[in-house]
Amino acid sequence: MKGTPVYQEFQGLSMVLKILITAGLIIMAWYAFISQIILEIPFGKNPTPDAILIIIWIFLGIILPLCFIFGGLKIIIATDGVYISMFWVFKKYLPYDSIKTYKVLSINPVRDFGGIGYKISPKYGVGFIMSGKEGIQFELNNNKKIFVTTTQKDKFLEALRMFIKVKEG
Repeated sequence: MKGTPVYQEFQGLSMVLKILITAGLIIMAWYAFISQIILEIPFGKNPTPDAILIIIWIFLGIILPLCFIFGGLKIIIATDGVYISMFWVFKKYLPYDSIKTYKVLSINPVRDFGGIGYKISPKYGVGFIMSGKEGIQFELNNNKKIFVTTTQKDKFLEALRMFIKVKEG
């Protein structure tokens, strides 16, 4: 990041969702790993080769749960643009001169985007969907749309208005 941050927001999954999602993944992956690799008892009637099971265990038993536990949606409004990142993988930088308009919209994450995460919607464009039902939709100069949820709409808009004048759609 080149600019100085003036507003930051982090949205993560609720603790209940984190536990529900990760517990199932961790239990299943570790049970399969311990059974087949350590105890040398084949896991299932048609067991997966050990090398593939180790790869699955690393992904489902370690990496994916860590993403759910520690990851989320991070939004930074800085002096040079808007930075959006989700789960360390999906990142977007919007320099202020690339933003044609922006507007506040209310959405239903399931109906409009198919759930939370990095999503693509024909109506709203690329979506960074995590918490809440309100967000900001940016329309870029190339007519692409970026939608990001926010739990602090007023603070988000106040920071955005410091750098973008009269572009609200």
